[in-house]
Formats: sequence, structure tokens, C-alpha cells
Amino acid sequence: MNKSHSPIFTVIISTYNRSSALRIALQSVLDQTYRNFEVVVVGDGCTDDSFEIVRSLNDERVIWHNLPSNYGNQWAPNNFGLSVARGKYIAYLGHDDIWWPNHLELIFKKYQESEADVIASAAILYYPQESGMRAVTGFFPNDIFNPKYHFVPSSMSHTIELYRKIGGWRSPNDCGTASDLDFLSRVFLSGAKVLSTEEFTVFKFDASVRRNVYLNPESFEQEIFYEKMRRNGERFRLDEVTKTLRAAAEDRLIKIEIPKGHLTERSPSTSKVVRAFKGAADALENVGLIGSDKNVALYSPIATYSGFEWHQIESNGKEDFRWSGPSRRSTIVFPEKFSGLKIFKIPIIHCIHQEVLEDILIFVDDEKVSHQILNNMLGEKTICFEFDCEKLTHNSFRKTHLTIVLPRVWRPIDFDINEDRRWLGIAIGPIKIEGS
Repeated sequence: MNKSHSPIFTVIISTYNRSSALRIALQSVLDQTYRNFEVVVVGDGCTDDSFEIVRSLNDERVIWHNLPSNYGNQWAPNNFGLSVARGKYIAYLGHDDIWWPNHLELIFKKYQESEADVIASAAILYYPQESGMRAVTGFFPNDIFNPKYHFVPSSMSHTIELYRKIGGWRSPNDCGTASDLDFLSRVFLSGAKVLSTEEFTVFKFDASVRRNVYLNPESFEQEIFYEKMRRNGERFRLDEVTKTLRAAAEDRLIKIEIPKGHLTERSPSTSKVVRAFKGAADALENVGLIGSDKNVALYSPIATYSGFEWHQIESNGKEDFRWSGPSRRSTIVFPEKFSGLKIFKIPIIHCIHQEVLEDILIFVDDEKVSHQILNNMLGEKTICFEFDCEKLTHNSFRKTHLTIVLPRVWRPIDFDINEDRRWLGIAIGPIKIEGS
């Protein structure tokens, strides 16, 4: 692209310390069948090798800028990208998301056919693989946009004129809700014309439900997905749509519909809780200390955001418990970092199926441990193991993480237990930790 001529599209990618995912996102832009674009990659105070990834592409259409400090949200990088954009149309891409090759081509065609101010592309949202959960955005009932029918930023394109009319992205502190919810709400209030391409061209790997994703330098999900996409082409996209339909039939498809109050109240997705969950801030515990006596401490589940790892707190009248699920992988974060030799005792209040316990795996701070499942005379089961916390080879966590991995989860309705359609594994009660 000759820099003396303005590009048709400016693609804005906000990024923070996810260089391995950024590389794949950028490649999906460079693979576009519509070629008249520039890419503005804006680091939110990046401290990793993201700049080297951009530079290694050796493509003059890709521009790098790193903000001097970290804002912890895409609003600031997006605004910088808008301030330098030369395109007639703006398109956003998350640094860990992927576009199908004709994404920009379909958007451009829609602009040419209409007088749209904003165009949404259909997206499949992938939640952790162990959960099997997905979501779909980018469609509007009766083809009429309302901000309650939210669509993700990686699906969004708008004219540069719209930006000049309604302004840029606002911080959660200023607007009182998530920045993307606020932006789409202002789009709606401005009377802008919003259309959908009605084509699945966006594939989003939602970081807000992936525990400690920012502590992991690898992006295996995106790498595997991108390789299959390139190798199998349209057959792969059809398979992904089919799997999404199956998820809908199995109660694994999340409906993205924003309750009225959330458009004016702070969204959990912008909170420190979610930043902590995905590893961008210090982890928040999901069990609390309820008692200690000499060398014994008792921790009970508390109602903390846990992505798709745990369901809500329940009670049997004697104690609180929490079902694992829909994910097969569920982590317990304690309020402290343990040291020395400890004996862990995790009571199993309920188990959805005996098979769940047959191949259960236990990890402490990502290190696999040997365990036993003990039965008392009342038939109550307890997961027990001894572990020397001083011998941990993985010590990056500031609080002890205990992870339970199950072979599968089930729905009560599958066994005619009741009409509960939740995907469940085991329900755990207060955890006992013994040792000095």
C-alpha cells in the first residue's frame, strides 16, 4: 500500500503482553482477501516482545505504538488508534481473536450496498475447552439493533465519521459500565444505522473466563485453531458452525443478552475480579478461612467469580458447598501461600456420577499430586493427599492454587434425577488443611 494514499480500513488492535496470540491475530489480518488496509497495533504499556512480533512481519501497513503506562482496558489503546487512523472505516480485532480471510471483504461489500454507520460480523465465542461452552453474537432480532443484543469488539466496524460524531471509547470509571457496552449504547442513542453481515467471520477466545491466561506465554488454542483453519478452509468453518449448533442442543450455548440495568451499571467484565481471574492482577481467593485450631485450618467456598469452573454457592442446611462445572477443570484459590508439609482433605458433598471420580486428577500450583478418595462408615467421600509445599517446582502463584480435573461432567436431567440442565461434576464443602 502506498502511504501517499489513505487506506480504506484502519484495523485497530489493542494488546497487552500476549505476543504469541498477537502474532496469530495479525496473521489473520494479513491473510485478508481485501487488501486495502492499515493495522494500528497499540500496546497498553506492553513489557513483553510484542514490538518484535510486529517488526518481524516486515509489512509497512502494520504500525506499532506502545502507551507509556498500562490502563488495564482497551479504551485507551482504541482511542489512540482512532486518533491516528487514516481509513474511511474502522475495524477492531482483539489480540487473541482470529478473523476469517473474507472478514473485511464482506464488511466492505455491506458498506457499498447500504448506508450503514456500523457493521457487525457474526462471531463464535469460545470459552475454555474443558467447559465446551460457546456463544454467538452479531445477529439482531428482526434485523433491528439494540445494545442489549451485544456484539464483541472484534466483530465491530464503523465509519470514521461516526467516531467524529459520538466520540471515542470511555473508561469504565467515566462511563460506569464496560467500555464496549458504553460505546454501543452511544451508537444506538445517536441513531446510527447498524447492520450485520450475517456471516461467521470472527472467532473469539474470551480471556475473561480463562484462568491465569496472562501468566501463560503460549497460545496453543489459537495456534491449533489457526492451523486447522488454514489447512481445511471452508470445511473447517462449517464444522465450527455445526459444533456450535450441537452446543446449543446440549445446553452449552450461552445467550449474550445484556440486562437493562447493566447498560448503566458497572459490568463484572471490567472489574478487578476478572482481571485477577485471568492473571492480569493478583488472584482473588474463592474459599475463605472459617476456623483454625492449632495446626488445622478450615476453608469454606465463597461466592467469587470463577468463570465456568464453579456454579453458585448452595447449602444443605449444615454447610455451604459449590458444584464444579460446567468446566471439567476447576481451581480453588486459597487466601494465602502454603509452606511446609500439608495434608489436604476435600469433602465430596455430592457427585453427579461415579465415573467422575474414577480418573480425577489433582494439582497444587500446577504440580500433579497423588491422592486417595476415602469413604467413612456413613458413605461420605473425601479427597485426601499429603503434599510438601516446599518442593514445588512451580512457584509463580502468590496464593496456593488447588486444581481438580475431572474426566467429564453430566447433567442431572440425563439421569432422570430432576430437571436440572446444568453440567455438574462434584460438589465440595469446607476444606480441611492440616500441618504446621
